[in-house]
This record gives sequence, C-alpha cells and structure tokens, in this order.
Amino acid sequence: MSLYLLNSYHTIEMKQQELHQLSLHFWLDHNLWTWKWWLLLVLTVLPLIIWWKVLEKTKGFEIAFYGSMLSLSALILDVIGSEWDWWAYPVKLLPGIPPFITADSILVPVVFMIVYQHYSLTWKTFFISSFIMAMIVAFLCEPIMIWVGYYQLVKWKLVYSFLYYLLATCIARYLIVKIKRLSSKE
Repeated sequence: MSLYLLNSYHTIEMKQQELHQLSLHFWLDHNLWTWKWWLLLVLTVLPLIIWWKVLEKTKGFEIAFYGSMLSLSALILDVIGSEWDWWAYPVKLLPGIPPFITADSILVPVVFMIVYQHYSLTWKTFFISSFIMAMIVAFLCEPIMIWVGYYQLVKWKLVYSFLYYLLATCIARYLIVKIKRLSSKE
C-alpha cells in the first residue's frame, strides 16, 4: 500500500473516532433519559411482548424467519441510506448500534410478521394485506416518526419506503415458500 493511501486511511480513522465521540456526547446530552428516549425504549420492548402473545407458536420458527429476513434487509438498507445521507436519525436508543434498530428490527418486522401470520395462505391475500400495511407504515407511521423527531428525510421519499416494504415482504415470502417446497420434497 502506498504511503498516500496509508495516510488517507489514517485520516479517515481519526475522523471516524472524532465522529464517534461527537455522537456519544450528543446522545448523552440530548437523547438519554428524554421523553423521546423513553418512548423509543417502550416502542422497542412493547411490540416484542405483543408479538409473543399473539404469535401462533406452531408456526413460530417460520414467522420469526420471515421477520428476520425483513430485519436484515432493513438494517442493510439503513446502513446504506445513512452512509449515503438519504436520511438521518437524531434520536438513538443506544450509541454504537444501528441507528434506528427499533424500527428496523422490531416495529416494522413485528407488524409485518403479524400480517404474515394471518394472511400468508395465498399470494393474493398476502399481497393485498402487505400492500395495505406498507401504505400504513410508509404514509402514516413514518410521518409520525418524522414529526416526533426520530427520523429526518434528506434525499429519500416516503414512496420509496412503501416500495421497499412491499418488495421486501414479497421477497421474504417467496423465499419461505421456496424453502418449504424444497424441504417437503426431501
């Protein structure tokens, strides 16, 4: 590696450490113990409790796998979107974890897992229910998160979120149907 590249990489590392320190201080001074932080904590824990109570336990693994695929795709999209400055998250539950893990790994997957549990018998019912829920999440829930101050759109539009939710849910169901079909042949 050339000396120039080493120096450039070292500069990037130093700036990342500075950014981490600024982010930590911001979190300690402006997030931790505020009403927005407490609400975010409730929005992280309560959906999991509700999901566990309504979960059809005999299909628990399948439903959890579906939710895990949604969570993973949301986390990947979130990292890309945050890195490319498509959006920002002023309020974080904890520093050092993905920016909005509450939505990416809990709220959105739980909502769509409940939809999947009740409406996944046919593609038609699944698609219609996922379409409706994607509309609700993208055009009602996300604007509420923006209004509260959890989420700021920079270059992203809510219609992109709607398309993402619809596409991610359909791909996840398609993969589960494929896997179930392959495993039943064995």
